[in-house]
Amino acid sequence: MRSDKFEKKDYEWIIKILFGIIALLVVIIIAILAIKLSKDTNLVNVISIGAGLVSIALAFVAIEIALKQDKNATLTNIQTQDILNSINAKISSVENKVDNFKVTNTSNKVRAMNNSEVKDFVGKIINKTTK
Repeated sequence: MRSDKFEKKDYEWIIKILFGIIALLVVIIIAILAIKLSKDTNLVNVISIGAGLVSIALAFVAIEIALKQDKNATLTNIQTQDILNSINAKISSVENKVDNFKVTNTSNKVRAMNNSEVKDFVGKIINKTTK
């Protein structure tokens, strides 16, 4: 079944094809300008002017790519900072829970046991730690 709706990848392909056509037209325009602007039709002069114009065009492309990368890096930095903030909040929560843990309650339980219960308790702890 064929859908009449354009999907995101369809738009991407159309944009890529249009950019290809535009790039081809730019190359043709650069070649025409190189020929028209050179007073001497010497091949070296034409290539030199064409190379200069292409360099200028590539500089604009490089600037655009750099700006796009900067935007992506900024977004990544913001997301990383949000994740770090949530991790810090969770660590603080764990610290609060650990601080609330009362060691004295455990020591009071051990004091309330008689000697044989303490020996059994310590033996269980030793058996668990040696495994």
